[in-house]
Amino acid sequence: MKGSRYDALFDADSHELERRRRAVDQATTDLARCQQDLRHAQVAYGNRQAAWHNANSPNIPKEEIATAKAHYDKCLAVCHRHEARLEQIRGRIRQLTHAKSWRELGQRFDLTWYAVSMIAGLICFIPVVAAAFFLFDNFLGIMASGTVGFIISFGVLTYLQLRFNVDELNRLLAQSENAQKYESTEAFVAASTFDSAKAAYDPIARLYRIQTAYGDAATSLLTCQNNVVTATTILARATQDYQQFKESHSRRNRLLATDWQSLKGVPFEEFLYEVFKELGFFVETTRAVGDHGVDLILTKGTFKIAVQAKGYPNTSVGNKAVQEAYSGMAIYGCSHCAVVTNSVFTRAAREAAGHLKCLLVEQAEMEALVRGRLAGLS
Repeated sequence: MKGSRYDALFDADSHELERRRRAVDQATTDLARCQQDLRHAQVAYGNRQAAWHNANSPNIPKEEIATAKAHYDKCLAVCHRHEARLEQIRGRIRQLTHAKSWRELGQRFDLTWYAVSMIAGLICFIPVVAAAFFLFDNFLGIMASGTVGFIISFGVLTYLQLRFNVDELNRLLAQSENAQKYESTEAFVAASTFDSAKAAYDPIARLYRIQTAYGDAATSLLTCQNNVVTATTILARATQDYQQFKESHSRRNRLLATDWQSLKGVPFEEFLYEVFKELGFFVETTRAVGDHGVDLILTKGTFKIAVQAKGYPNTSVGNKAVQEAYSGMAIYGCSHCAVVTNSVFTRAAREAAGHLKCLLVEQAEMEALVRGRLAGLS
């Protein structure tokens, strides 16, 4: 079990080291990508800059291009409006011309039309009289019905003939043609105005597009430069983090490779001095005689720990060491106390540590302590 636990801690550190190495690789890839983007942005910026210098034009304010564009759009809308009106008038002229041809045809056969109306009235009169003969008993009713049929037939055909008034059609047609001439003139004027607006707008728009592209290229170049700086910083930080962890990993492995299980007295204190220094503590040693039960004083920020080192390879550590560390904590002005041994603690020592809030680290927890994975001392 002990070997499996140590192997698990070693694997965890190895995985962390691998994770940091992959972070360096990712940062290197990101930096290469940012540098490639920067090269592309530099080429694009050079091209846009050359185009802008070739244009040899001062900066165009947005208000100027907006005014020219509004005038251009207004003239274009006027042209479209006149074209729509002309198309409506042309359609009206086509309708009137078609109607006029038919009415002139009707006027050409004016007498014939009335004759046809008379014949149609008589043809309608005969069947109506025949039908009335069966409906009425007297002669007056029969003749009245026939007369009504004749009048209706003759009146309808006469109305159709009278409806074709060629003079009125000529008037409407002339009116539409005059309107067409007027709209054609207005459309020509609008087209000329539009051509002038287009001639004024197109060069400004072209220069403004060049100017905008130049500004966008400059912004893109600045962004790429910032990205390269950021990626370089991230790579440097990741590399430093990886190297520091790698060195720390190596130093901790060297500490674990020492025969710390057999160390006694001062050599064990020196071993713990190196361990806690590697964990980032500021470590102070107390004097050898009259140390009030405290061998090391650890400081990290506002965190201050009084530590008693017990290098007893073959002897259990009792509650006396816990009491000494607890009393020494107050003497040295520490906020916490701990007892570290390469052996084991007695039951009494564990009970005393539970009451006095003293941290105990024994042989089975030394690997976790050295690797910085022990709560309270990492």
